[in-house]
Amino acid sequence: MEQSSNNSRSFLSTLSTQQLRQILLAEVESDETNVELIRNITAVLEARDYSGTDIDVKAAYNAFLSDHTMDKPLYKIEMATVDKDALDFLKVIYFGAITDPYEAAAFRAYRDFNRTLRFGDMEDAARIDLRRQATDILWERISKIAEETHMTQGEFDSWHKETCRLIRQPYVDAGIDFSWGQAQKWLNMTIKYLYIVGTCSFDGVFQFCHIPVDKYVFQIAKKELGIPVPKIAWSRWTDYDGQYMVYQKELRSRIKGFDPLRWEFKYWMKEARHLADENE
Repeated sequence: MEQSSNNSRSFLSTLSTQQLRQILLAEVESDETNVELIRNITAVLEARDYSGTDIDVKAAYNAFLSDHTMDKPLYKIEMATVDKDALDFLKVIYFGAITDPYEAAAFRAYRDFNRTLRFGDMEDAARIDLRRQATDILWERISKIAEETHMTQGEFDSWHKETCRLIRQPYVDAGIDFSWGQAQKWLNMTIKYLYIVGTCSFDGVFQFCHIPVDKYVFQIAKKELGIPVPKIAWSRWTDYDGQYMVYQKELRSRIKGFDPLRWEFKYWMKEARHLADENE
């Protein structure tokens, strides 16, 4: 019996996360209604070091379900059929012609935070050149993880910090005060927009994606999660680990039943509708 147990442990140690996931999904039908469930299973497998048997894996997932279904059920994506022409029209209205999805997403994301930048007397041509340099970096960096299937949360976080550093660098070199808070907004919103336009599904890393942090998210997190609003504005954050990641991890610890970015989708829209009702 002991020999059998050791053989089982040895065998499981050779399995990839994908193979371990299949063990857990033995009774889960892999169709569109279970996409979010499958993502959550993957997240559990990525977060743990399994040296035991397949029973250990199932027990870990049962514990995960218990932890995440006390307040809310695991969220499932609602699929909808829409008029493609109407959807394409809305995309063009919001993003432009989208001849280059990466450029369109990055430019739309840039417009979401560029009011917080201070260029002084820098000429428009120089500003555009800086934006193009950063856009090229975003394309190169995001394209590398868009189809990634074996990333962990820690690896994604390291990738995220390095990407923020890289897109800050051209501005810093040009003497522009470009904060970590502005960098995260640009990167996170570009990822979100690429997902929205359908260019990237980020299936292998969606559960690790960060919430784009700004004043609006501060208010939603305070109302829905009880997280105090930071005293320093997001656009002035100069410490990636001590300010940005502290807040991002606080969000993760309090969100239940959703991947963080999925939570932002749902509650951002909920708050937007609430504000619209108040203004009627």
